[in-house]
Amino acid sequence: MDVSLSAYERAQHLFPDHGCLTWIRTGTSDEAFAGLVRGFGGDPATAHRATWEDADGIMLAARRSSWSCFTRGA
Repeated sequence: MDVSLSAYERAQHLFPDHGCLTWIRTGTSDEAFAGLVRGFGGDPATAHRATWEDADGIMLAARRSSWSCFTRGA
């Protein structure tokens, strides 16, 4: 396995089901992040802090610096 993927291999137990993890460089713009949430079928107006269990596998989105990370259940 490529060294760059080893962190994901160690985190596999954190996700109970199959799913998709997507990293996208959105910059730090709130509007760009909201547009991306809408693009994945979410509503930024109803977004709230949640864990994977709280979100029931629908979608989690987070920003880290200029990157956005989205996880969706299968």
